[in-house]
Amino acid sequence: MTMISSRSLTDRTGRAGTRIGLALLVATALLSATPAAAWVDLDEFGAHPGPVPDGSAVTDGSFVMNVGELHMNISNFGLIGSQTPATCSWCDAPSAQWPAGSGVEYLWAAGLWVGGVVLGERLVSTGQYETEIRARNEIADTIYEAISGRVTRPTGYANASGKRRPESGANDDDDRDFFGDPLYDEETLNGYDDDEDGEIEEDFGQVGNQMMVCTMYDNTRLASEQFPDHTAINLKIVQKSFAWENDDADDFVAFEFEVTNVGVAAVDDVYRLLRRCRHRSPRPPRPRRGRHGRQPHPARARPRQQLGAGVRRLHVRQRRGRGFHPRLLRHRLFGP
Repeated sequence: MTMISSRSLTDRTGRAGTRIGLALLVATALLSATPAAAWVDLDEFGAHPGPVPDGSAVTDGSFVMNVGELHMNISNFGLIGSQTPATCSWCDAPSAQWPAGSGVEYLWAAGLWVGGVVLGERLVSTGQYETEIRARNEIADTIYEAISGRVTRPTGYANASGKRRPESGANDDDDRDFFGDPLYDEETLNGYDDDEDGEIEEDFGQVGNQMMVCTMYDNTRLASEQFPDHTAINLKIVQKSFAWENDDADDFVAFEFEVTNVGVAAVDDVYRLLRRCRHRSPRPPRPRRGRHGRQPHPARARPRQQLGAGVRRLHVRQRRGRGFHPRLLRHRLFGP
């Protein structure tokens, strides 16, 4: 169990939130507080203004971080990994397969857990193993994949551009603010016009050679129906994953979680905890040596590791090629 931080989240009028940047292979979470029995529905559905995405919940294992040596299934219902060797529609996808093509898996399942105090009541929302954090039942709320600055899935975003500073032309759409200063990366890959300029995904920030983004909430009606004891904190979670293809940075997948309070009440004593569940059994074929000449080793858990509240940046050691340890973990807080 790894405690990340503690901080109050103001209500949505304060527009405060928390962003967790994770350069690690597996991002999971566990919170010990017990959820209470109530639910608040704040889902806001509206007409999708742009190209029609593939759908909302992705349950076929088709979104895999696969440009590097570590292949990992991504979902938008709280699951990271594929729960192999279970039997399900996504279980054949790579869970945390390293090296690529070896059939050797190092992860069973992972998911973000967030807890806090709302109006004096301790609440927790979980990505796994209960899927309380998930995408809304809205066609735009699917997974978005970008490779080399272009949106590859869903289709229909031919004009989307993901250049970032210090690249030339990083202000992809030449937008400027009231004072005439250029605006950079004002779009989040979500199928909506975030900056209300009439264009969608025209200026997002690509990180890595491959990037996947999905937006989830903890207050969906489906989560309430499946888990009657769940009380929503009313959070919006933007999950981003990044992978690189060059040899110096192809042995990990990085994650960033942006957590925002979309409710009407402040959330106090906010905790985000990280935990991973290793793959339970090897997937055939048996392990073989990777292209770097190293035999893969399973990850080692660090239970009950605690990190102080309010930390801005945290560093955790990684031994390259000797298992999947977090190499760099960053936690950034942002306000209005």
